[in-house]
Amino acid sequence: MVPLLVFFLAAEIGAGNSRAVALAASSPLVVSSLKFIDRQIDGMHDENVRRQTADAIRNPKTCIASRVHLTAQSKSSLRDKLLAAGFVAANEPMSGIFPPLVDEETDCPKLPQPFGSAPGSGSGSHHSYPGGLAVHEAFNSVSAQNFAQAYRRIYGKDLRFHEDVLIAAPLWHDWAKTIVFQWNADGSEFKESTIAGTPAHHILGLAEAMSRGLPPEFIYVQACSHSAPTLGNEKKVGDWIRAAAILAQVDAGRYLVDDHLPPLRAENVFHNLSDADFPLSVPAVVAMDRVLQALAPSFGFQTSELADYNWKFRHRALSQFSAERLFILHANGGAAAVRREIEALFK
Repeated sequence: MVPLLVFFLAAEIGAGNSRAVALAASSPLVVSSLKFIDRQIDGMHDENVRRQTADAIRNPKTCIASRVHLTAQSKSSLRDKLLAAGFVAANEPMSGIFPPLVDEETDCPKLPQPFGSAPGSGSGSHHSYPGGLAVHEAFNSVSAQNFAQAYRRIYGKDLRFHEDVLIAAPLWHDWAKTIVFQWNADGSEFKESTIAGTPAHHILGLAEAMSRGLPPEFIYVQACSHSAPTLGNEKKVGDWIRAAAILAQVDAGRYLVDDHLPPLRAENVFHNLSDADFPLSVPAVVAMDRVLQALAPSFGFQTSELADYNWKFRHRALSQFSAERLFILHANGGAAAVRREIEALFK
């Protein structure tokens, strides 16, 4: 058992968050992704879902509803409930469950960084660069809608799906990465904890959506991003809803039917599939990290000088072009093709 003192050590806001904001704002790829997301939000028909999604994504000073007036004592109580349910390990740090926010313990705790500067995943994984979250979510939102369109094309144009859910669920699923993946001064990211057997951002995003009163049918679809509730995975999805309800301090029964998941809809599976680009996006980052490290000295950067390498070379190149684009260019033209692409940044 880790001493209780560990759980109450003050966690600090990411020292590199402001640098990530500036870098993401200079990327046409990130800016265009954010503009696309704006258009997606504006096209929603459900007024409540549209309003809450717009506030969470666009407003860098949005109030984090699931964290209002949470004190060290109340955080400890919620963590004990998660522990009793088997949703966290006994040595899980408090900062992993409650990452630091601006204006903690007030009636309006705020994001430590805007949606537009957050990465899409942890260091070395998919979209792990400033603005990667916006790029990742723009792609996922398109993917969810494309699955629906493919079903209409093959199974009948008259099929109807909840379009607002297909747009908004991918955006809400990863929203908490703005909190979980803050930036350290050297350009690395905060380490993510695990809650209910899944990365913490999934549960924290669900808790926030619950705290904002988004409807149960929406919460159910959002909960399915990391697994479709089929083929033996039903309990897994149910546990994610139960863990999020603890943190949101709401009754999980609102989202379940007799303690079980409600009937499956196609939207649940479409959302799960839309978040499944990792078989390419993760290897793309891994491969491009190797290529960029090899190219860095010729551009005047050394990987041993981590902050300089990350902020001025790696993050800059990936924010501008994405690992996916560079990976595909590399597959067709080798390191020379990648070099040609990023040379424009240093002219």
